[in-house]
Amino acid sequence: MGRVPAIHREISDTLEWRKSRFSRDGNECVESCRPAGGLIAFRDSKAPDAGTLVITAGQGRALMERIREGAYDPPALG
Repeated sequence: MGRVPAIHREISDTLEWRKSRFSRDGNECVESCRPAGGLIAFRDSKAPDAGTLVITAGQGRALMERIREGAYDPPALG
């Protein structure tokens, strides 16, 4: 698989980031955007300068499928 380019801070500041409508008080969430070339970018809304995860649209679809399957759910208590 090819290397996905990083998004530099100067470029990141010009993108239209969206917060999840499920975020608590609008402060504890992941923001996302679509920079270009079929890429999807994610960052922490509390620390937007801490780094950005950039994946391809195909990787994004695979990730969402795994989330829907419960692959990342915490283990049940008891």
